[in-house]
Amino acid sequence: MKKHYIKLTVVITLLILAAFLLAGGFFTYVAASKTMQSHMNTAKAHAARALPGFPDAVTEETVIQEMYDCWEMASYDATNGIGFYGMAELGDNKKLESGNFLSVLPSAGQELLSVRIIPVGDDFPLNDKRLYANADQLEGMCDNNFVFSGTLTIPRYGNGKDLVYQIGSNELASETDTVPVSEWLGDSELRINNIRMTKTAYESGLNSQAKELLSKDDIQEGLRLWTNYEQEKLGTSCYISREYLPALSGYAYAVYVFHPLQLAVREHLFIYVLSAAVLAVLEMLVIFTMRKLYSNRMCYELMRQDLTRSIAHDLKTPLAVTKAYTENWEYIDEADRHEYAEKLNAEVDHMAALIGNMLSMSKMDSERELKLEEVELYTITAAVFEQMQPIIQERGLNAKLVTDVIDGTYYVYADPKMIRIVISNFITNAVKYAEKKVEIKLSGNEKLVKFQVINDGPGISKKDIKKIWEPFYKTDKVRTDRLSSNGMGLAINRSILTLHKAKYDCSSDENGTLFWFEIKRVQENE
Repeated sequence: MKKHYIKLTVVITLLILAAFLLAGGFFTYVAASKTMQSHMNTAKAHAARALPGFPDAVTEETVIQEMYDCWEMASYDATNGIGFYGMAELGDNKKLESGNFLSVLPSAGQELLSVRIIPVGDDFPLNDKRLYANADQLEGMCDNNFVFSGTLTIPRYGNGKDLVYQIGSNELASETDTVPVSEWLGDSELRINNIRMTKTAYESGLNSQAKELLSKDDIQEGLRLWTNYEQEKLGTSCYISREYLPALSGYAYAVYVFHPLQLAVREHLFIYVLSAAVLAVLEMLVIFTMRKLYSNRMCYELMRQDLTRSIAHDLKTPLAVTKAYTENWEYIDEADRHEYAEKLNAEVDHMAALIGNMLSMSKMDSERELKLEEVELYTITAAVFEQMQPIIQERGLNAKLVTDVIDGTYYVYADPKMIRIVISNFITNAVKYAEKKVEIKLSGNEKLVKFQVINDGPGISKKDIKKIWEPFYKTDKVRTDRLSSNGMGLAINRSILTLHKAKYDCSSDENGTLFWFEIKRVQENE
């Protein structure tokens, strides 16, 4: 049996896991597809601005200026998660490639041609988007596009010390239009825009991937056929825009790359973590539930075994007595046979009552059907109380039936036959174990009616009070007179009251024992 529950637990947990994986896969697919489409639209829109078209007579100097302008725009406009690489093929097999740079211009001159570029690497230590310096703090050479072979001094940077950055040489600089920086600047102050193409290592990696795309044969083959190259895949998507430069016999490129699945997971990470937590809780709940079911099943099996032993024990004695009487019937005196016949009938009646109680409880547990109607509890209780009077008087008990309202009525919804069994069993039980007195009480409010029966018997131990509702359970103080117990009364009451959805319980101490139940009252306007 244990292996069966283990297999069932494994199957259910695997099914739940499969359901979560399918749901998670579908959610990820939808989210990644949406991300892919939105990022592709962003890349196309940016490329349309970055490469607006170059006239046939465009010069190398103009290409350089235009490309740096579009890269500056890319650094501000690029959406997080999109790698970018810009490149222009210049004359003499020279390439202009995107990267971090400083855009330097005199603060007094805002004309485009007054701007000079200083390409810098990732080692440039400042992240400030805008810097200021005096003209004498920038030294070196420059042409119409670049500043090179010199130094840039940023005053009072960190601990009050000046920062001196070495500006390297530049193979793209003009050999004919070169002048000292001081000749270009004069004595004006400098405004320096720090343009960084990436902000994180992840973005830097994406930019490197974008650069590598242009070296792939399949992409180059595609670009020979089409002006633009587009690849939509959930793993890696890319968009490449190309513009021909007739005067330079080369091309300008804007390359974009992104990973929709990665982006979708990063964007919805909280949902994935929450889903994993919910999955873990569900799996633990399944395991706990299956263990509980297994435990209940084992308890049921133990109860069934106890029930079988109890039935066998309760039937064994009257059967043995009956067999003894019948085997020795011919040896019994004629005068005594009437007495033995009554004893035989009593034993048969005892067995019949036992079997009848078992069948009644089995029927209630299997059919679970009630014939509810308006029933007046006081009338039923009074009838049972009157029926018990001979035994009450025989025992010399002080028994009384009281109500919280004189001449009150207590109408409830119940099955009349079943509720009478409950009241009879409770009163019989109270009389059976009473020493001197029994009190039966009916009380109620607008919604409920409460039945209570109290006796002054020796009480029920804590060990026994947990088990008194089980079939065939008997305490150690069972009487052997006309009210002998077969242990079924309280079990039958439990089944009936459960069917009626009524509350019930028992409390006991050295002063006596109380049994009670509450059941829904019939409203006056119903």
